[in-house]
Amino acid sequence: TSAIGTFTATAQTSESGTSGSVTVAPGAATKLVLTGSSTQTAGQAQQLTITAQDGSGNVATSYAGDKVVTFGGAATIGAFQPTATDTTAAPVAFDSATTVTFTGGVSTAGASATLYKAEPALLTATAGSLTTSGGDRLAVMVSPAAASTTTTTVSAAPTTLTADGSSTSTI
Repeated sequence: TSAIGTFTATAQTSESGTSGSVTVAPGAATKLVLTGSSTQTAGQAQQLTITAQDGSGNVATSYAGDKVVTFGGAATIGAFQPTATDTTAAPVAFDSATTVTFTGGVSTAGASATLYKAEPALLTATAGSLTTSGGDRLAVMVSPAAASTTTTTVSAAPTTLTADGSSTSTI
């Protein structure tokens, strides 16, 4: 944690002295921490937060600007790939380079994730040599979405029935 303060030293002889102002600042980023909701409905987006931390777990406030992040940890189902938005809010498939903006060590633009497969997913984020690991990843339980009339198609074969009603159809 960043702090400004002074140190006071007291000798055994009771003499003491106080230092001038001392500033303790966080170090350079050494890892990423991914946070968000632990539950999500398939097909719905959730905003993720990526925090760059130094080796002591402080927010690495000097980590700033547009960074290329690769998200992983969620599965594709059919033609639906998990995505994360970039700084322009455009969806980018997981395992692809996604530009995310950081201010003061925290993501501020991009990183809204949409997952499609109902499953337990363990989301990761990597930016160059910085990555999430262990408890810094985000565990998400993706639940199935309700059937929708706009996305659900029911078809039958054959599409016509015999006059006596003896045909069978497969749905």
